[in-house]
Parts: sequence; structure tokens; C-alpha cells
Amino acid sequence: MNINRIYADLFTAYNNLEIASDEYIIDIAAYHTQQAIEKSLKYYLHNLYGVNEEDANYKIHNIANLIKQICRFDPKFAENNHDLIACANKLTIWEASTRYSHGIISNVKGIKKYLKIADRLYNNIKKIEEERIKNIIEQCKKDPFYIKNIKHEFQNKEIINACLDGCRNCKGVNPSDIIENVSDQYKEIILNFKGQWTPSAPNGDLVWSD
Repeated sequence: MNINRIYADLFTAYNNLEIASDEYIIDIAAYHTQQAIEKSLKYYLHNLYGVNEEDANYKIHNIANLIKQICRFDPKFAENNHDLIACANKLTIWEASTRYSHGIISNVKGIKKYLKIADRLYNNIKKIEEERIKNIIEQCKKDPFYIKNIKHEFQNKEIINACLDGCRNCKGVNPSDIIENVSDQYKEIILNFKGQWTPSAPNGDLVWSD
């Protein structure tokens, strides 16, 4: 699960609350609040605990069930999220009812209450993500081929730039050597990068040229 997907739902929920001109737009804010929480739980399952995204239990929208799955890996998760457990069933109902019901499902007070939970989950994940990226960047600067270990969905510009630094630091490794391991959306950065190691020194040693 890409953390940016979670942020996008939070942004949309808050934005819809601010500009809401009728109750149906408020219901859409409720939907994106539910989605931010659901995707946060799936981040824990997939990114932290390795649950396959194709697993039937991962694809569900039942918040209580997702919480139970996390608790198998981290029993303390329930202790730290009593408020989330208390509203799990309502959030599950919001997933579809806020989009398809003929009547109004949510209200501003309830959405703001659940947005606090969504914010907390997101901020916890953000800390985890920042530490993860920091460690990956350090590894890529030492060994640009470390990018092989990073799934395309988890790559970003910082990581790619760290790999380019790694190419400079590791004699003989040129950006073109790692491009096959880079996500398609970032290959242009590699292709547009001019630096490389070439045997242009008088004694035949490799020299980095930008």
C-alpha cells in the first residue's frame, strides 16, 4: 500500500468538509475517511507483515476483520486503538453506503471524530515510512544495486537519486547498469542522467564524468 494513497483520501475528506454545499458531499467525505483508515490497516498488513495483496482476506473492506488480522502479528495494536475498534462496524458500513444509499448516512461531527483516528494511523505510518526510506537511501548510496530489493511500488525520487549517488561512489557502476531494476515512472531520471564511469585516465583507471 502506497502511503500517498492514504494521504490522498485524507486530503479529499478534509477538502470535502470545507467546501461541502450539501449533505451528499459530506457523505463523500465520510467515504474517504473510511478509505484512509482501511488503507492504513492494509499498509500494516502488506508493508509491515508481508500479507499478499492478492490474498482474499486482504481485499476485504471489513474494518474489524482487518484489525483482527493485524492483531495476529501485533497483539498490542488493539490496546492502542480502542476508539478504532469501537467504530469499526460503522466504518465498514460507510464503505458502500456513503456512495450508494438513497439517504444521508454521515454527519460532520462523526466524520471529524473518525478523521482524528485516520490522522493518528497516518502519522504513525508516516514515521515508519520515513525511517524505512532513510535506511533504503543509506543502503543505495553504498550499493546502487540494492534497488533490486525495492519493489517498484515502494520506490520514489529520493531513492533513485540515492542510487545515482551510489553509482558515483561505486567505481565501475554506471546508471545504465541499474535501470532495469527501476520503476518505469522513474526510468526517465536515469536516462536523463549524464554521469558515468569511463576509462579516460592516462593509466586507464575509471574516472567519473558528469
